[in-house]
Amino acid sequence: MPPAPGARPPRVALRHLAALAALATPLPAADAAPAGRDWPAYLGDAARSHYSTLGRIHRGNVAALRVAWTYDTGEKGEFQSNNLVIDGVLYAATPGRHVVALDAATGRERWRFDPKSEHDAALGRRLRGVMHWAEGADRRIFTAGATRLYALDAGTGRPVRTFGENGSLALGTGLRGGDGPAVAGLNTPGVLWRDFLSLGANVAENVPGAVRAFDARSGALRWVFHPKFLS
Repeated sequence: MPPAPGARPPRVALRHLAALAALATPLPAADAAPAGRDWPAYLGDAARSHYSTLGRIHRGNVAALRVAWTYDTGEKGEFQSNNLVIDGVLYAATPGRHVVALDAATGRERWRFDPKSEHDAALGRRLRGVMHWAEGADRRIFTAGATRLYALDAGTGRPVRTFGENGSLALGTGLRGGDGPAVAGLNTPGVLWRDFLSLGANVAENVPGAVRAFDARSGALRWVFHPKFLS
């Protein structure tokens, strides 16, 4: 939908996260958690439907929303992250491609991950979000920095050293790069299904694109789909 006349353009420089609280009667503590209270994937779910079943905020009370907390990332740039909320924790990608885990109720920082602590390379900008995968007690956040994909422990933010090459893998894995490995980046989160992590990539115009699936546990390449276009 195009912006209304005179509206502020959507691409603005932001450095803060803000949470809004409805001035509605709180849910009783004894009530069961409502279905769909989490936002566990980029744009809401694997179908990227942008939809939540929660009904506490609606047209009747949206005008009464007020700021509950803010979080300053300490960075400048475009904040494009579609944040995840899982079990009371908010996971966000900052303008500088750091990943932060915040208490969703208070905004208190639980951990922060800087990809440069692992590989000192220019990280790029415009990271639109992160990915979450869980199997039992093994819970991971996947994020991209420069040309690498990182697997982080969702509870601590530390790299999972059993994934890929000591916690990360090259985003060009499985791409045809001519004489050598392809150089690739990633701005938009991939899709997780069971233990498959499916990714596209940002590549140079002379590098054929492909969709790859990696093992969410080990980082092993599971399959590659090279599209062919008919002329």
